Amino acid sequence: MPPPSDATSARLFNHLRTTYCPTRPLLLDGGLATTLELAGHDIATRLWSARLLADDPSAVQTIHAAFLRHGAHIATSATYQATTQGIAAELGGTNEEAAALI
Repeated sequence: MPPPSDATSARLFNHLRTTYCPTRPLLLDGGLATTLELAGHDIATRLWSARLLADDPSAVQTIHAAFLRHGAHIATSATYQATTQGIAAELGGTNEEAAALI
């Protein structure tokens, strides 16, 4: 699936802003990687925090939930550095299995 166009991204952002925060800024989540490290997770791999999608997905879910509880309106994915080819190469498995993680 190709990434959304700039026009599509702008429409989505405007929808989110006017629907959820018409009079104040939208808040994104915090520093996921830093928070994972502070929680004791080793993300010093080629996949960074994306490795936890396979090893400990509940860690990512817990931190996203905490960001939302503390006022974030949008939780970003833990897929920075994640490609199907990179995950398959790093963790083993097929591109299809890697795509399911992402």
